Amino acid sequence: MTLTNHSPQLALRRIAAAGAAAAMLTVGLAACGSSAEPETDATSTVVKDDALAALLPADIRDAGTLRVATSDDYPPLEMLADDNKTITGAEPELITAIGEVLGVKAELNKVAFDSLISGIQADRFDIAIQAMLDTAERQEQVTFVDYFNTSTTMLVKSENAKTFTELDTLCGESIAVESGTGQVDIAAEQSQKCTDAGKAAITVLEFPDTVACLQSVVTGRTQAFLGGTPTIAFQADKSDGALVATGTPMNLKPYGILIPKSDEKLAEAVQGALQKLMDDGTYDEILAKYGLQDGSIAEATINGGK
Repeated sequence: MTLTNHSPQLALRRIAAAGAAAAMLTVGLAACGSSAEPETDATSTVVKDDALAALLPADIRDAGTLRVATSDDYPPLEMLADDNKTITGAEPELITAIGEVLGVKAELNKVAFDSLISGIQADRFDIAIQAMLDTAERQEQVTFVDYFNTSTTMLVKSENAKTFTELDTLCGESIAVESGTGQVDIAAEQSQKCTDAGKAAITVLEFPDTVACLQSVVTGRTQAFLGGTPTIAFQADKSDGALVATGTPMNLKPYGILIPKSDEKLAEAVQGALQKLMDDGTYDEILAKYGLQDGSIAEATINGGK
């Protein structure tokens, strides 16, 4: 596989001398190359469900669009297509199909992860889908419709894979996490365990997106990127051996679609549409297309995270 006109091995050598090379590599890793991107079907077989569509708020029905907050840098869940502007991936396909069941078009908007909840609360978006864990704390701010089971894994340079085998081997080291994610808390909790055991604390560095987290590992600023298992496995697979996933997956929780707490009917509509996609096989087809079938669930639940 070719990443931004350079192999990962060559890029890694250049990274030691130039930060620009680091950016080129990490952008290539995050975008993951056009050859790895599954083809998108031109024709959908999803059928509108009138009863579920009737549950939508009148303003959404009248507009014919569902304003969706998402991103493009967390492959294979969300990423850019070959044209470098279209958002694609498992989550955009799934939310598009949900919109089709409800008879509306999903309008995808790129939004920073740590702005998702505030964007929903401020009515800038109707719903959001961006690999956010459904947790009890977040349920106090938004409602979740759960669609995928996931966990947390570490990504390290291949040369460090035998040194950093589990999270507790990173005492005294630096870890990259994306701002606002559940991995921030996981890293902080492990750092506390390190100091409780008389070891040095972990330096937890928060970055705005996946690309910056990857860049920090490649350049050696951090020793590991702690992220969702699907994207960690994806990035490792596309790095030609430069990066590897290591450690035991931890913190098994569901990803959920974010919906305003006050909008119970919208939550019911999205839940029903997702369940219909699960029942007719569309959901499994989308996950399998991106190699995510291990995280599939059989029932669309509301606020199932604990």
